[in-house]
Amino acid sequence: GEATVRDSFTAALASAARSAGAAATGRELLTLLVRPLLKALEGRTAPLQQGAAQAVREVVRALEPHQLRPCASALVGALRKHLRERGKEGRPALLECAAALFAAVPEACHSHPDDFLAASV
Repeated sequence: GEATVRDSFTAALASAARSAGAAATGRELLTLLVRPLLKALEGRTAPLQQGAAQAVREVVRALEPHQLRPCASALVGALRKHLRERGKEGRPALLECAAALFAAVPEACHSHPDDFLAASV
């Protein structure tokens, strides 16, 4: 069903991120992989939002800290924005994404992670 396709898609994206990460710079990853996924978070349907949230989470988990640093600001801003909006899907995956991002790049959270959560919900 829909969940199986979405899970396969997110697994493929994580694999692609690991493969591309071996040769691409953080800025290239931001442009080619992360920004399109962040744009998909703005999708009109719940399944699209859910899939995009899961994909962003898996890509963040797959990338190394030095690859995430150039993406961190864009990711934090998008996560905050999406988590603040009511009626958006994918919140659990986005919170997991934020946790993975802050674990890999602690300086991405300019304050304590609890402050990020308070400002996001």
